[in-house]
Amino acid sequence: MKNNNISYRAEIVEKGNTDFIFLYGCAGGVNELIHTQPMTPECEEQLDNRLSQLPREADFAVFSAMQKRRDQIVAITRVAEEIRRNR
Repeated sequence: MKNNNISYRAEIVEKGNTDFIFLYGCAGGVNELIHTQPMTPECEEQLDNRLSQLPREADFAVFSAMQKRRDQIVAITRVAEEIRRNR
């Protein structure tokens, strides 16, 4: 996939007890998987190395996906705490 006119999209998906990140490059209506890996502390350096090879837009896509996942976890935690209080 050439670097001109590419947009980037990332998503984080929970599989079992581990979150996985999927980074896609999108050009001309075609989505291409660029990188995937577990979101664990041991894998942070691998993700940093891959992002350093890509434009800033890819980094922003990953940041946005991480922020969205954090917001989901906060919401789930609040619901769980409310359920626990009401028992």
